[in-house]
Amino acid sequence: MSDSQSTPGKLAENLSMSEEQIALMGEVFARGTEKLGIDGRKIFEKISETGSVAGALGVSDAMIENLYASAHRQFVIGQLDRAEQLFRVLCSLAPKGVDHWLGYGICLRARGLQDAALAAFGTAAKVAPEAAVPHFHRLEILIRTEEWEAAKEALSLFDEKASEAEKEKLGDALEPFRTALSMRKNG
Repeated sequence: MSDSQSTPGKLAENLSMSEEQIALMGEVFARGTEKLGIDGRKIFEKISETGSVAGALGVSDAMIENLYASAHRQFVIGQLDRAEQLFRVLCSLAPKGVDHWLGYGICLRARGLQDAALAAFGTAAKVAPEAAVPHFHRLEILIRTEEWEAAKEALSLFDEKASEAEKEKLGDALEPFRTALSMRKNG
């Protein structure tokens, strides 16, 4: 085991993983890249050291911002397939970007991939525990899939974390969900 794998490093911290889990991940990565004729051990050491693929590749914050702007632009013009691809790359390069996970989740939800979208929104909530918006998006899916207890929890988390501006902005969108949960409770 190399020095960077013997201490957890930033990747372990970012992913809340143990030294053993990171070492196993490194082995899997090395074996996968070996098939491509690449020595993945050194690459994974750099990823572990820096805490991200972007750090290992030397991708700057400005490049991440430009990629996010491109993903958002593709989303706005209705090119959801392209937006999803860009958001997926952003999630890999800069996994601490809550907006990356939200954008990715929204694209997945638009394609009807509810479980994958829930996972993306869940990751957004972990990345930014103080944020309310991931819980709003989780709530929408949980209501549609009739997961009532989880939906109640998501609404509660949204209400707890949302600023007044967020509550005002999303208030109209939340009303049908509140009504559905209220009817479920009374029904």
